[in-house]
Amino acid sequence: MSNHISDLYSLERKRADLLQNMLEMTPIIPGAYKEVYRKCGKTNCWCHAEGGGHPLKRITWTEKGFAHSKAVTDKDVEWVLLATENYRLFRLAHAELREIQDRIEETLEKIEWEKIKETRKGKNWI
Repeated sequence: MSNHISDLYSLERKRADLLQNMLEMTPIIPGAYKEVYRKCGKTNCWCHAEGGGHPLKRITWTEKGFAHSKAVTDKDVEWVLLATENYRLFRLAHAELREIQDRIEETLEKIEWEKIKETRKGKNWI
């Protein structure tokens, strides 16, 4: 078995493992969690006179070209952090999967030419 064939099997194992890990990732949502400060709008509130503002936990994301923002309750902060981290890891894994698939294609082309050369040599073809 040529080195290219063993490389191909190795890449396929990596691809399958990576794909399995990606499919098991949950929860997953796009976005970035932040704690920001904003004024409440009440003229008699301390934030109106002093500046700064009240803390607001939120997640922001872009979908279909539009920016979105959603307030996050204290009980959901941990879940949002996990889901956004999983999304980031999913995207990194997806990029790695594309690289592996490109390497598989390159390896298959090398195997194809090896087989063509072997076939031609066996029949004195060209």
